[in-house]
Amino acid sequence: MKEAGNNSYQSILVDKEACIGCINCIKRCPTKAIRVMDGKAQIDSSKCINCGDCVLVCQKRAMHPNFDGIDIINNFKYKVALPASSFFGQFRNADDVDKILNSLLYIGFDDVFEAARGDDVLSGIVKKALAEGKLAKPLISAACPACVELILMCFHNLKNNLVPFVPASHIAAKLAREEAVRKTGLAPEDIGVFFISPCPAHASAIKTDLYKSGCKIDGVLSVREVSLKVMNLKFDGVEVKTRFKAGTTGIRCAVTGGEVKNVGSSRALAVDGMENVISVLKELEDGKHPELEYVELNACPSGCVGGAMNLENAFFAKSTIMKLRREVVKERENTTDKADKPLDFYIRPEPWQVNNAYYQLDEDFTQAFIKMRKLEEVRQQLPGLDCGICGAPSCKAFAEDVAKGRVSITRCIKFGNIDKKGGGAMTVSEMIEKLGLEVFNLSDGGAVIEDYCASDLFSYVISKVKEKCCWLTIMSNVNITAVAKLSEMSAVVLCDGVRPDENLINKARQQEITILGSKLPIFETCVALSKII
Repeated sequence: MKEAGNNSYQSILVDKEACIGCINCIKRCPTKAIRVMDGKAQIDSSKCINCGDCVLVCQKRAMHPNFDGIDIINNFKYKVALPASSFFGQFRNADDVDKILNSLLYIGFDDVFEAARGDDVLSGIVKKALAEGKLAKPLISAACPACVELILMCFHNLKNNLVPFVPASHIAAKLAREEAVRKTGLAPEDIGVFFISPCPAHASAIKTDLYKSGCKIDGVLSVREVSLKVMNLKFDGVEVKTRFKAGTTGIRCAVTGGEVKNVGSSRALAVDGMENVISVLKELEDGKHPELEYVELNACPSGCVGGAMNLENAFFAKSTIMKLRREVVKERENTTDKADKPLDFYIRPEPWQVNNAYYQLDEDFTQAFIKMRKLEEVRQQLPGLDCGICGAPSCKAFAEDVAKGRVSITRCIKFGNIDKKGGGAMTVSEMIEKLGLEVFNLSDGGAVIEDYCASDLFSYVISKVKEKCCWLTIMSNVNITAVAKLSEMSAVVLCDGVRPDENLINKARQQEITILGSKLPIFETCVALSKII
């Protein structure tokens, strides 16, 4: 697995040109793995669980999943596509799974093997294991790699509850290679098996061998990219050379609740969305819900159809999957693939190993203890706003960064946000000229600015801001004029390209409040101000 310090593969990349440092990603990341430094997002790969939430929340599309290009398939004599079940949900108007499946043969593949066939096999194995009562309860699904990494990083006491079997996609990959060898007579190394993935977590799990499955998957392609290629085809003209062999058991695993339905337990729970997953794991670790036998976890809303590497909207994709299962696949069983291999074929060869990156302050115990004390000292000095202006997602995370020596405490808004270099005062008009600010309403260009404050919390601004101050915010409701008037501010600057509506401009004119605009994020505007004030 990707242990702390093993950063050989990062499944999410940051486009520095597109990133504006808006802090949406740092607030969304479940393991606090992202910081905004120098106005750009940075990912700590030792803490990243590759869930893709940052990709979904980034409005500037600065976060990109990292996957293989389709040209990689040309490195092999015989190419097998292994499409995830969510792939079949990308085609809203298609009603023939055989033609969707065979369309992959028209873009370079020699054969297709549905990952859902692995789900058919694994569901029967898990159902039997639950009935025998030999595994820890509640048994927690290991199908979602992001949830597995979350448990191994943050919920160590639950690692032995994880399903001990190889995940369905890896079972399918093993079976696909064996089938291709029988068909072609080629050596296994001449056959390329390529997983068409709905999310970056699967890409990372394969590239870093998270599951220790003994299964070789030769590349990870994006459902989105492959779907776009397939959409250029007309399904009516696709010749059916191979049939969809998976059953309803396999294809239903594309959406939340599919696994629970398959195991057949009345004491099972299905959860999706990272916030909900964390909430449930906290309760399980506290010993709550002892009645549960099985827990299905999905980092993505609605399940794999909600992954960051899909093309279709998750709700439409879910609807399509349900329609295909109900009207096309119906209650058909997989009569091709059976759990007829030795148990070692399905069992992970090693116990799950925890990742200490989330909790560990230092590898040296003495240094870790010193940094823990420093963290608590810094935390006591912070305002507790969790505003994110410092570039960290919370005051606790910021205190950890300070304790580790990564940043100075002066980045906090309580201490001026950054070390000031200007050391003087200026008028509003001078600030507009030097920073290139847009004027929405200018009340007094000669008003003096001696200090500045960056915050989106009214109560904090009212309690801390004094007269002759400039307020930086991304809020644009009319109430900011009342706060500015009460605190006798010299100006309000709306950052990150936020623009006021007519109501705010009219209110500012009535109360004689200067409203300006900056295209830069709050942090970068603070940096610019620090150099002139």
